Amino acid sequence: MKDGLFSFNPYMGTCQPLLLDSGHKDLFVRAIFVRNSREVVVGTENGIYIYDCVTRKTRHVNQELGNPYSLSCKAVYSIYCDKEGALWIGTYFGGVNYLPPSSSLIFDKFYPIGHSDRLSGKAVREFVRDESGIIWIGTEDQGLNRFDPVSGKFTHYNSRNSGLSCDNVHGLCVDGDRLYIGTFFGGFNIMDLKTNEIVALGSQMLPDDSVFSIFRDHDGRIWVGLTYGLCLFHPEDGSFELVREIPENLFIYDIYQGDDGIIYFAAYNRGVITYNPHTGKWGQVESGDEGLLKHVVSINEDSAFHIWFGTEG
Repeated sequence: MKDGLFSFNPYMGTCQPLLLDSGHKDLFVRAIFVRNSREVVVGTENGIYIYDCVTRKTRHVNQELGNPYSLSCKAVYSIYCDKEGALWIGTYFGGVNYLPPSSSLIFDKFYPIGHSDRLSGKAVREFVRDESGIIWIGTEDQGLNRFDPVSGKFTHYNSRNSGLSCDNVHGLCVDGDRLYIGTFFGGFNIMDLKTNEIVALGSQMLPDDSVFSIFRDHDGRIWVGLTYGLCLFHPEDGSFELVREIPENLFIYDIYQGDDGIIYFAAYNRGVITYNPHTGKWGQVESGDEGLLKHVVSINEDSAFHIWFGTEG
């Protein structure tokens, strides 16, 4: 599997590789976002690909040296679309890029320039919006950022000025007035969104202290993907329950629930595992004659209910 992007039809059980660019067959896909009923935005190590589901044509947007309005860095790690339809693009070395809803492809950029009200961190990993409209940005090098779209200002939360256990943030999930924060080698943290205070639950409560993904399903269950296994978090008592159906040696890179209720787990070293909460059955996504998908790192769904899988080559 070296085409980078796959489309899965859960009703037909078919999985189709989509070659985005014949010049980049070994495409490392880091993030997928379904922008609208027609466009799928794909973040890769070689910029952004915008796939048109109707024409099946692809537009490639990349960093252009000498162009201050182009993408700031070609290594794209995270994508988020706000309620106005604008794209927020997290990069590994170039901070956050902001693309307005228009198709002009002129980016605004948020750089970590050392000011207290500007972005902190270059390696942007996660975006999530809370119920009040605040955008939370997790970075791998400087912890957590709170961005207020009204004032345009950032507030920083890290292991030095707050209760955050580690500055390497990988998973973010909003659950009412709580923000769950997963860290690499720092375990699981909870922020009270009313007070913005952070409490670290302690990595000793988990079978593995590296949390890579956190997801709230349609029934309110909190799934926690680890570099070694999968857990359910119980907010009522702060406990974790190991999911025995998932082998403890699996790296759960991403979690997503389809419109039909099926939950997909991107197990980096063993393809995509599925769970049907209606029947309690577990399964595996296969890709035709080639068997299991490999190195899946991102999952999303379009308006036609096709599931998209991004892989690392």
